[in-house]
Amino acid sequence: MKNQLVTKSSSIVLLFVFFLLPVSASANTNTITPIPITSPNLTSVAYRIDADSSLSNAVNAAKFGFGVNSKFTSDTRVPLSATGAAAVITIFADATSDGSGSSGGSGFGFGTHAFITVKNVSSGNIQVGKFSNIAPGKTMSLGTWGNKSEHTGLWYNLESYFIQSYGYYSNRVSTSYIMTASELANLNSYIINNDYWSLLTNCSSFAASAWNSAVDPSYSLSAGTPNTPSNLADNLMAKFPGYQTGAAVPWDYIVYYAQGTGTPIPSSIYN
Repeated sequence: MKNQLVTKSSSIVLLFVFFLLPVSASANTNTITPIPITSPNLTSVAYRIDADSSLSNAVNAAKFGFGVNSKFTSDTRVPLSATGAAAVITIFADATSDGSGSSGGSGFGFGTHAFITVKNVSSGNIQVGKFSNIAPGKTMSLGTWGNKSEHTGLWYNLESYFIQSYGYYSNRVSTSYIMTASELANLNSYIINNDYWSLLTNCSSFAASAWNSAVDPSYSLSAGTPNTPSNLADNLMAKFPGYQTGAAVPWDYIVYYAQGTGTPIPSSIYN
């Protein structure tokens, strides 16, 4: 498990600085810079990136930093464009049940958890949800939770923390989509306005809806009826035969929880 990333003394300083940040007149436009972890995880993420007809695999890998697996070159379900790429959204779902999910339960065939990650593949900083200045090459994970004492609803980087610290969601399946700036803006609008969790509007509801808010409609996914990680995983695997299993999830920034459309708060438990 990672060492404590923010000491008690530094936490006081960080929180002091945190609350001195200027507040915008509009909560939806107020963003903050996330605190990077002290020992960044540099694991390369094995995203599924399909080959674009106008680009060679070598160009793809050089431009986006991903190795393009040749077995996916004939599968064009996830588009790759040489221009306008801002970020990669990846959707994950674990259909197994081990008690580490967002409701804390196991069994019933509902699955464990579903979430998304957003990785900056542009040459400049981007915004993800309520956070600005996400650096090139850095990743944020986002998911909703109903069994965490600090907050019920949206969390940033909690999945990254659990995967890196405990190896959670080892059976996760995923697929990815490269977003333009306008698609990223659509995703951010959804994220900022959906700090919510319930048994029927759960982690899989958030993950599927966040994905659908950003991608071309032909790549949309469903979490089924009722919405569950298991149903989402089944739909993802059926629609995208080139899905990944156990794709790496970096932990680049400390864990925060949302507070509606306001400024997220650093977790005092998971950092």
